[in-house]
Amino acid sequence: MEQLEQRITSMELCELINELRVEEKGEEAKVLMHKELMKKIRKELEIIEKLGLNNERNISLVKYKDKKGELRPCYSLNASGMRQILNSESTYVRVKTEEYIAKLEKENNKLKEI
Repeated sequence: MEQLEQRITSMELCELINELRVEEKGEEAKVLMHKELMKKIRKELEIIEKLGLNNERNISLVKYKDKKGELRPCYSLNASGMRQILNSESTYVRVKTEEYIAKLEKENNKLKEI
């Protein structure tokens, strides 16, 4: 039986980060562009590879359809991958994201019971 796992795309993560930044700082919150998040993830993956560490499929390259219907690259992250990328975010964003991850893990456990 295939093991199911809850994952989030870099597009969804970018939206979540921006929502939490606005919750924390209001209108003066700095908006994170998806291309900036992609650059940050690529750098993280380069460092992991350079150090000879195992990514263990925490972050994988996938595609999504944009508003024009064109396929664009993005990343798919599991809970560990999200934590890796969120290290540079504020304490508020990290704590709130941990709450979100806990929710995903609970849903993941339900999927495993099916």
